[in-house]
Amino acid sequence: MRNEFGYYLEPGLEHINIWSSDRPLSPAVIEALISERLPCEAYLWFVNPPQYQSIKAIWHAHVMVKGLKENHAHISAPGEVEILDPDKYLQQQDQEQQLAMREDQHGQGRQAAAGADGGTAGSTEPVGAPGARS
Repeated sequence: MRNEFGYYLEPGLEHINIWSSDRPLSPAVIEALISERLPCEAYLWFVNPPQYQSIKAIWHAHVMVKGLKENHAHISAPGEVEILDPDKYLQQQDQEQQLAMREDQHGQGRQAAAGADGGTAGSTEPVGAPGARS
């Protein structure tokens, strides 16, 4: 959904939010949602660290898009709730988290497990720069 109180951006840039009341979304799920719903020239997404979150109760990511192709974009209207297809998005995320936990139990996946929550735990840096595309 478009951020009704978005950051001040130069013309041609849009501020979109991806919300999840159920759980934090993995970087792979966020990338899939952007790819499928926000056709654009370039994008950058991130999750604010807790001290900068205006709405802490609901997990959300910020997506800045340039050159959004409005005719092909799928953006929820304010107040519109869309349920993600668990088989398409969340099942893969759950499998990734289980794999990271198994690797961590064997002492091999500490870094992978640390990012299983979307990369925000204990971080003061925004997440998503590696997912930027231009």
